[in-house]
Amino acid sequence: MLEYCRKKDIERFVFISSYVYGKPEYLPIDEKHNLQAYNPYTQSKIVGEELCKSYNRDFGLKIDIIRPFNLYGKGHNDKFLIPYIVNQGFNKDKSIYLQNLKPKRDYLYIDDFTDFLLKIIEKENSGLRIINAGSGVSYSVAEVIEFVFKIMSIDKKIVEKGTKRKGEILETVADISKAKRLLGWKPKHDLETGLELMIRGIEKDV
Repeated sequence: MLEYCRKKDIERFVFISSYVYGKPEYLPIDEKHNLQAYNPYTQSKIVGEELCKSYNRDFGLKIDIIRPFNLYGKGHNDKFLIPYIVNQGFNKDKSIYLQNLKPKRDYLYIDDFTDFLLKIIEKENSGLRIINAGSGVSYSVAEVIEFVFKIMSIDKKIVEKGTKRKGEILETVADISKAKRLLGWKPKHDLETGLELMIRGIEKDV
């Protein structure tokens, strides 16, 4: 795609990266944080970023590298945490099963990310920009469950298996000051509001 842009004299390329920071060295995580691959997927994103930087350096292609944190919303693959919890809320089981309730993540509602991308497109770019997209707040798995139960007016037994995934990161939270400064952007939805919109949207289809 980068080579196509070069050959066709396309002025600008937007690359959406993710999960490239690895285990945080400090919080919140800004765009200057070291990158660290912990699986082939994250390695592919880092390689993609390096290719983008080289096309900017060698051919003058204008590049926006976007680093979203944990996105969620209606239609999200249920292998991810939030849709998994919401789907568990809809089923008839009396218990909800999870590995670990402690890890904290920065969750960004999909509509806020869409708004972020529109701001990027509208904002002129003179070279290379790398910008985080997140909420700037982190929530634990237990807090996500609490919001979901409250919104759905349910009360299920929470079964924590107590297992820890290999390379588990205990907390991530984005520094979004650059996005605020350059784009005039900030999320409009906190986690509870975003979850309610997601759940009400699913209910209409049930």
